[in-house]
Amino acid sequence: AHDLNVEYFEININNLVNWSSGGNENYNFNQLNSFSQDIPSSLFDRYINSESKTRWTGLTLMYNLPISKKLTAEFFTNSRYYYWAEPVFTYDKNTANNAYDQFIANQSNDFERTGFFQNIKPLLNYQITSKLRLRLAIDLEIQDVNNKFNASAPDLRQSFAVWLPSLAIDYNGLSLNYSEWIDLPSLNHMQPLERQSSAQYTFIGNPELKASRVRNVRGNFYRYINSQTLSINGYVNTTFYNNSFVQR
Repeated sequence: AHDLNVEYFEININNLVNWSSGGNENYNFNQLNSFSQDIPSSLFDRYINSESKTRWTGLTLMYNLPISKKLTAEFFTNSRYYYWAEPVFTYDKNTANNAYDQFIANQSNDFERTGFFQNIKPLLNYQITSKLRLRLAIDLEIQDVNNKFNASAPDLRQSFAVWLPSLAIDYNGLSLNYSEWIDLPSLNHMQPLERQSSAQYTFIGNPELKASRVRNVRGNFYRYINSQTLSINGYVNTTFYNNSFVQR
């Protein structure tokens, strides 16, 4: 008898074309009565209609090659195309007819983001013993993102490539995982408009924000005792952000 290692090739086409949308309607009434000549009184009575749209499609390819009884090489690649849109339309109340029909162009926007993402990840799976397994991978992620502000600021295109290592250890009911990924700033944080919700509060996004790097470590323990019909499990998770986004 001979043990044969079987090489197989697997292609998964995830052409899901995920299409989702949502929206919010807000009324902002803020009245400031000032008793100082230095600070003028003000009245905000506004209607804000915000929407959110997302579409994406992707293609995944996986290749599995057994090298020995304990060692397996894997290759994973994934291509994705995304579309995000976060339009905001702001209206002041018209005191003549009590309708919110006075459109405020400088408080409205039609942000759009399109992006192509490519992941190429080789992985080694080493079954050291029947209870101990080690998985080690390095993931090359390539991103090409175009931010279309549809406002006074010009469109901003961001392209970069980054290496993302990952490690997984499983031993007798105990698992430890380390992974990294890239988190893009939201369109709201990048908006180049001065958003004003009251006389005291304004918000201006930064179109030059860069993606942040996220590192995650998580562990899990599970043990089942047959003699006592007892299961024991625990979970710990921690996340570290590098170059994270701060609003002030």
